[in-house]
Amino acid sequence: MVLLGALVEKTKIVKMESLLKALKEHGKEQFYELNKKALERGAEFGR
Repeated sequence: MVLLGALVEKTKIVKMESLLKALKEHGKEQFYELNKKALERGAEFGR
């Protein structure tokens, strides 16, 4: 998830909001917050 966050931030291939929405709709609810934090941390590295 961290690497995916960095990739999305660097390439802008999809909007982070869209990725988070898909994660919420299709991912396991119990892991949503952890995955969201990992994506956000990766996006920080990608900046």
